[in-house]
Amino acid sequence: MSHVIGLVLLSTVVFTQITHAAGSITTTIPVVTTHEFIRLALIKQMFRGKNQTARVVDDGSGCYYLDVSRPRIDSRQGYLHVLVNAEARIGKAMGNRCISVLRWDGQIEIFQQLKVAAHSRVKATVVKSNLRNHDGNPVPAGNYVWQWLTRYVHPRLEAVVFDLTEPARSMRDFLPAALPHVPKQDITFLLDSLTIDSVGIRKDGVQFNFKVGVKNRWRTPRQLEPPLRGEEKEKVFAVMRQLDSFYTIIVKHLAVELSADLQRELLTVLLDLRYELTRILAVSNYSVRNPVRRLFLQTWRRLTPIMKAIAEKQHRHQDILQLMSFITAGEALSTLDRAGPSLGIEISGNGLRRLARILLPRVRAPLAYSTRVDPQLRSLFGFGSPIRVSRSHRWDNWISWFLSSAEAAVPMTPKLKDKLNKVIPTFRNLDSYLPLANKALKHSAESQINKGKLDAKYHDTYRWLVLSAAWKESCWRQYVRRKGQRTPLQSHAGAVGIMQIVPKVWRGFYEPKQLKWDFVYNTRAGGEILLHYMRDYAIRKKEHLRNGGIDNLARAAYAAYNAGPRRLSRYRNPKATKRQRQVDESFYNKFLQVKKGQVFEVKSCYAG
Repeated sequence: MSHVIGLVLLSTVVFTQITHAAGSITTTIPVVTTHEFIRLALIKQMFRGKNQTARVVDDGSGCYYLDVSRPRIDSRQGYLHVLVNAEARIGKAMGNRCISVLRWDGQIEIFQQLKVAAHSRVKATVVKSNLRNHDGNPVPAGNYVWQWLTRYVHPRLEAVVFDLTEPARSMRDFLPAALPHVPKQDITFLLDSLTIDSVGIRKDGVQFNFKVGVKNRWRTPRQLEPPLRGEEKEKVFAVMRQLDSFYTIIVKHLAVELSADLQRELLTVLLDLRYELTRILAVSNYSVRNPVRRLFLQTWRRLTPIMKAIAEKQHRHQDILQLMSFITAGEALSTLDRAGPSLGIEISGNGLRRLARILLPRVRAPLAYSTRVDPQLRSLFGFGSPIRVSRSHRWDNWISWFLSSAEAAVPMTPKLKDKLNKVIPTFRNLDSYLPLANKALKHSAESQINKGKLDAKYHDTYRWLVLSAAWKESCWRQYVRRKGQRTPLQSHAGAVGIMQIVPKVWRGFYEPKQLKWDFVYNTRAGGEILLHYMRDYAIRKKEHLRNGGIDNLARAAYAAYNAGPRRLSRYRNPKATKRQRQVDESFYNKFLQVKKGQVFEVKSCYAG
């Protein structure tokens, strides 16, 4: 992952506080790195020769030298444990030949303590060392190699500096933007106090403890504030869109070249954020003063364990520092939010831009909010090429018909597509309308099945899922009549069309205009999302192996479709709310009817 991340940050934030008489507390921000960060720093500063080699003794003759190479790092006995290969030659040049007195190949084992050397720098002190042969057995001390080890190798290792200036600078640059209402003198106090206080050796890596001072007056609990009003609400909601943009670009950046499992986890975090944003935007009297702060921190905490998993696969020192700087800035905000509840932390567009540019310094406008389809976003998360958009031109329609017929067992003609985009279902025209809608929904299901992404034993369940989800969501309606005009069906949360897809949730995956005005496009998008939830979530989580069997796949997929990936198991959760249970039970009743072949019972939605 050359251009993505070299993350070694484990980033578990636990903060401690020490009260001072001067009216402040010290809060600790632990930044934990894997051993790879230490190893790469050693290579960069000491083992710079070919094949990660350092020549620490050399008389220039080629006969008298000590080479150490290929450092390996772990933690043992509470120390940083360094193991390197070693090759020693002690001899004298005689013409073109070397007269050897000693030839030794083996390993050098060194135990180190880490100590703070300056405000943002850490150095190692050698505590003890051993010589070993290649089998790992000890070599007696007292020979030339041992003397060289203590005289030359120890000082070279102790000269290596682990520099955390970049993470510290990132915090200093970012925090003022996140604390706009804090008096300048308090910000100055906070930033001046920011330094590395101590270092600890952990089994899984090294912990650098940054300390920062917070005035006691900011430790009081947050006060309840009145709901957002008018222009104030609009400003907050504008920042919420930027929050979506921020996490979208970060998730896209992290997802490149990752395993399918990690990509799926990143997408889950992003979709759950968007579902929550949509829920908040749909509530007219939302009472939280600034929901952006809560959503930022909530999503951040879900993202950091995924970054930990990414960490262990990366091997570039500069990438590691860059991501460490990014994570440290965010973790500082999270820690301060807990340490000083009334600090007035504010997630603003400016703050998000600053934070994004720590990780993406070359991106000019990292928070651009676009509703256009993003092929990279679709490709990264397994959705493939964008869904084709129906054209108004007759020739384009026939091409679309030909392609659709080739990929699905239920062909869609241009005439049928055109009719579905004009008719408004009423009780009087159901006998002619419902068979057409049924055909379009079946076409959507078959087009997904024919992509070969779903095992054949789940095909029928998926077909029934598509039909019953459309029934539950819209009663198979793409349009309704309002004020005498044909209008796309739209919920108060912004869900549109027959599959009730929320464009804000699926921003970048689908064209909002087509979701509203193209019946077939909407069914294709809904079928794609349902397949994603069924295959990548319900089946993967083995929901069908629980009581209820294979039907659980449809129930779980619909729960996720309705409320986000986090709600996959809502249908079997005893703590689900009454309304949530009603939604899931209503869907399942419809699913059972479709399963029995009672597809056109959807008529029950319409009054006589």
